[in-house]
Parts: sequence; structure tokens; C-alpha cells
Amino acid sequence: GEIVLNAKQLTLGAPFQVEDATLTAHVDQKGLSVTDLQGRLFGGSFAASGTLTPKGTGGELKLHAELASGRLDQLSQSLAGRVLAKGPFTFVVDASGEGLSPPGLVAGLSGEGALFLDPGTLQALSPEPLKRVALDANRSKKIKLDKDQIAARMSTLQDTLTRGTYAYAGSALPFGIKNGTLKLDPAVLAGKGAETTINGYVELASLRLDSEWAMRLNGSKDADMPPVNLVLAGSLQDPAAITSVVDTEPMETFLTVSRMQADVERLETLDVSGRNQPEADSEPD
Repeated sequence: GEIVLNAKQLTLGAPFQVEDATLTAHVDQKGLSVTDLQGRLFGGSFAASGTLTPKGTGGELKLHAELASGRLDQLSQSLAGRVLAKGPFTFVVDASGEGLSPPGLVAGLSGEGALFLDPGTLQALSPEPLKRVALDANRSKKIKLDKDQIAARMSTLQDTLTRGTYAYAGSALPFGIKNGTLKLDPAVLAGKGAETTINGYVELASLRLDSEWAMRLNGSKDADMPPVNLVLAGSLQDPAAITSVVDTEPMETFLTVSRMQADVERLETLDVSGRNQPEADSEPD
């Protein structure tokens, strides 16, 4: 038979709610074929097609989906319950898998795709704390930072890195899917004076996220500074349980070594030969 469906809202599983959806499908002894599914999703234009055919005691799924001109604020609000980013994006994916049930199909998916970001802003990340640390490092030859001062600056960096905003240029984030796990290829979000390399995994069945964000400054005078790493892990279905850890150990080591090098340079400039010492005013009595 032929299936034609028009709906104000079509739920593909939370949080994917397609608005003003139209679906055209065909079903026969070979299975179900969705020839066209269109609608509005996360503020953008959504289109998908695919097939679901019997295989053994389960089924085989093949799908293609595209989301053009979506909005990151709507996506993050739906996934995490709050706005984490703003800006347009486009999403493309081709995937296939086998399973005995819908969750099994998702857990067995493999394929590839990409997330294309137009210029936008992250709402919970800021390069400004890292820039202040770099300023202290460049001043270290004049201002000697002791161990406690370095520790205090690292504590401030940990507390403030995830506050503020991070404006980024357009970027492409390709990914692969294997055994139900989406893995981001290393990608860079370039900002003003800084760039952030992203690595991450998402288990599609549970929507569990495990990602690492490495931010470094891209100015020539800061080329030797190590990145500061932010690790985000937890289920996107329970945003409150997602943990964030800022690793500042490489930066702390860098500042300590810089201070030691500055001490050595000061020692090397001292004249220990006595040739420049002032002469005594008179002979001793």
C-alpha cells in the first residue's frame, strides 16, 4: 500500500519533533520504504528518506537525512534543556544498521556525515581567562610568580573558562558512526585570538556524550603556550549530570618552567667577577 501523512507535529523520538511534517511511504512484502519525509526541525528544513526491510528475525534500516539552516539555540535547548550555542548549522548523515528492535537498530548503526557550522557563538566557553594567563606568562620576566600565585591563577582559570562566550568562524565537523557510536573527527573552531580543537563521542542509543575541548591561543607571542583542556561527559538526556573538568596541569607546568627560566636568565646577567664593584674610599685603618 501507499502511505501519505500530513501532521502538525511528527515525533521521531524525543527530542526530535518535526513540525508541519509530510511523509510519503510505500509498504510491500519487501518492507517499508519512506520515499520522502519533510518538515521543520530545530528551526531548519528537514528532509529524510530510507528503508526498513526484514532481515532474519529482525530488520535492516538504511537512511539518509539532511537538516539545512537549523538553529543551534533550538537544538541545544531541546537536547540539553538550555541554550548552549547560537548560530546556523547544517547536518547531513547516511547510516545503516541491523537489529531486533528500534533501540537495537540504533545501537547497530554505522555510517558517516558532517555538521557544518556557520559563524556563531558558544554560550559556556570563553578564551578571555586563557588570555589573562598568557599576559601573566609574558610578564614573568619582570614579575616573578611564586608557586602559590601560579596555583591561584590556575584556580581562577578553572572557575572562569566555562563562563562568558566564544565567537567562532564557520567550520565543518565531519563524523563517522560505528556500532551505534558517533565519533567526531578532530575539528577546529577558530575564534578571535584563540582556536579550540574538539574530539568527542556520542552513544546514540543512550545519547551519552564524552568529549574533549583543547583551547589554545593562536598569537605568535603565545605559540609556546600549551592548550587548556576541558572534558565534558554525561548523558544528554540528563544535562544536570554532565560533568565538566578543566585540566590546567600542562599550563601550570609551563608557568613554573617559565619562572625558573627567568630566574636563570637573571642569574646569568649578574656580574660575579667583582670587576664592576666600587673601589674603597680609603685604606683601612
